[in-house]
Amino acid sequence: MKPTRVLVIATSLLVGPFAGAAAAQPPGPRGAAQQAGVSDVSDLAEQIRQDLGVPGLAIAASNTDGPIATGWAGVREAGRPDRIRAGDPFHVGSLTKSMTATLAATFVEEGRFGWDATIGELDAALAEQIPERARATTIRQLLSHRSGIRDDPNTGRLVMGMWSLTGNIRERRHKVSVSALNSDLNEPPGAGFAYSNLGYIVVGSILEQMTGRPWEDLVQERVFGPLGLASAGHGPPGVGADPGSTPNGHAPNPDGWQTLPRVEGADNPTPMGPAGRVHMSIEDLAEYGRFHLRGLRGEDGLLDSGTVETMHDDAGSAGYALGWARSREGGTARSIHNGSNTRWLAFLLVWPDQDLVIAIAMNAAPPGAMDGGAIATFVQELAHRDLIGPPPDHVADTP
Repeated sequence: MKPTRVLVIATSLLVGPFAGAAAAQPPGPRGAAQQAGVSDVSDLAEQIRQDLGVPGLAIAASNTDGPIATGWAGVREAGRPDRIRAGDPFHVGSLTKSMTATLAATFVEEGRFGWDATIGELDAALAEQIPERARATTIRQLLSHRSGIRDDPNTGRLVMGMWSLTGNIRERRHKVSVSALNSDLNEPPGAGFAYSNLGYIVVGSILEQMTGRPWEDLVQERVFGPLGLASAGHGPPGVGADPGSTPNGHAPNPDGWQTLPRVEGADNPTPMGPAGRVHMSIEDLAEYGRFHLRGLRGEDGLLDSGTVETMHDDAGSAGYALGWARSREGGTARSIHNGSNTRWLAFLLVWPDQDLVIAIAMNAAPPGAMDGGAIATFVQELAHRDLIGPPPDHVADTP
């Protein structure tokens, strides 16, 4: 899909058939209680929740020093009394893309490959099964949606095809990658921007081929663990858990919202992990954004600041870097993305000039929320409460 006026990239993937269950993911330590010195803005969370009409919602803001404000509102499941609370996990959809780019960056810093390394150089098994021109596709092109790969225009067919694949997860991602790179819908690598979940699956498969490890293990060990994101997991939160014990995804129905079953199938297919299957608490989502904020403000951490800057550099101001949409309205650069599997919706904004991270997550995905208006409301109210400095007037309503 095309970026909106606030450069939020929507995924809007269909949900596949329902499948088996697994253990629930426990909340992380940051979700134990309201942290000292962090403003409780649950009243603002409730205002935003009511504006959007969703069952439950959580919000968080941070700067380079740490959390500024957090808030929770609504219920974990429509029709039940259990409230959204600190530490509750939310599905973050395509915010996963920047996490896959961050994972790739750890290999770049180790010298395992460069951003412009090609499929032909990195994955011989994949290269021998795809057209010659596709072998020249680079990691940078795959992560910036300039690989020439086009997502299946019939998204339902794409999703159902992934659910029907056999083999372990590495074998299934390899099969998806072969199919994606052989599609007659594709254009030459570098031909132009085309938002593609498939490109991120290819990157995940390449990293799996290099290491012999599933992408899920790699991102846990190289990104989530080092950053202390203890609530991070894969697939829909609370699979196999008791009703009301964690937030649940919702689908629209004529009476409002329908709670989805707590099963793996209530999400994108497993091969789509590198493109959009992560969940985590709002506190951990803001902390992940803070890692990127600190890098963009010149601080080294898990990655050198120069590497983080490269990840957020959309060459030629094209509007999309490596896992992040980019905006330069009014001369102030911001990185932003949204994520949704159509049952959850999350936003993450990293704004270096304002020293600000904004994270918003909800357990439903109303169509009108995709334009990022909730971000504008949150930023304006933080400034009104003197929790941040005033944003530039001409972009205050479209951060």
